[in-house]
Amino acid sequence: MTIVLFGDTPTMDPHGGTSAIGNIVWRWSYDSLLSSETGTRKLLPWLAEKWERTGPTAYKFWLRKGVKFADGSPFTAESVKYSMERIVNSLEQRAYFQSLERIEILDDHTFIWHTVRPDNGLPLRLARWAPPVSLKTKGLDKAEISRNTFGTGPYILKAWTKGQRMVFEANPNWWANDRYPNRPKTVVLRH
Repeated sequence: MTIVLFGDTPTMDPHGGTSAIGNIVWRWSYDSLLSSETGTRKLLPWLAEKWERTGPTAYKFWLRKGVKFADGSPFTAESVKYSMERIVNSLEQRAYFQSLERIEILDDHTFIWHTVRPDNGLPLRLARWAPPVSLKTKGLDKAEISRNTFGTGPYILKAWTKGQRMVFEANPNWWANDRYPNRPKTVVLRH
């Protein structure tokens, strides 16, 4: 399948910018904690199977088990905490998560997101922003992270010629492969 976009993403690091095209392209390789229904914006479970507000400044999340990053490492609550630390330490997306106080890990698949003040918009932002990245990106050069994919999403970036095209191959280990068995195996994004 070939898709034509009106521009190029500046980076494949979903925490490295706030690009409209990046938001489209990042979804190919990075899953979000929650998803939203097209048209209604009704929140749906995704990497988080369940969540609930446990107080005015706390949300508890239960993560889907058996999810792996494209590099084969397991998706855990520690991955979420690490990803949020990357975001709050960057200038690009920090503003979306100013209310974050801390993430309290209860076990590998459960955590509590604590905020400094009530934040009713947090779940909807988690459907659009802050996709978790692999812990294996710790210590990697920013340039390497920006040219590759380290997510849990349906596709893995295989080739990228800046300003021309990106080639994605289906992630054989994607947790939702059985939900979308007929999705294209190769997707080419042309600019």
